Amino acid sequence: MRNSLCSLGLKALVITAAITVSQPLFAEFKRPKISVTDPYLNSEILVSGKYHTLVPKGSILFLPERHKKRVANAPTGDYISLKKFISKNYAWLSTHEVTLEQARGTAPLPEQKMKTLQQSGRVIIAQYKKNPISVRSTKETQPK
Repeated sequence: MRNSLCSLGLKALVITAAITVSQPLFAEFKRPKISVTDPYLNSEILVSGKYHTLVPKGSILFLPERHKKRVANAPTGDYISLKKFISKNYAWLSTHEVTLEQARGTAPLPEQKMKTLQQSGRVIIAQYKKNPISVRSTKETQPK
């Protein structure tokens, strides 16, 4: 048994060495082109003091007039996650959980709930499973 393991290990070593010597593996490997997209291009930038965060475009369900300055064209300060940003800015920022159908625009957002959220005076971000998500209006999904 011991001799057979040694011979197998030796054979594997010899085969590997033969492949490496006869055919360089890395010379023929071509890396795929990866397109890097800037997350700031498809996001709304929320700023407050020395911090900023990103949410997907279309995820802001309600933006009161007095908080419009909090949505910026360029980031200022350090980036922090949305979760941390909300905890630091809970006085003016809140979230609302939506269904996938509501995000797709195939089901309407509850009208009474939206009125209640608007009366809070806070910026409302749509979330699906505790992650920000864009919400299409039901008008966008209706056939023309």
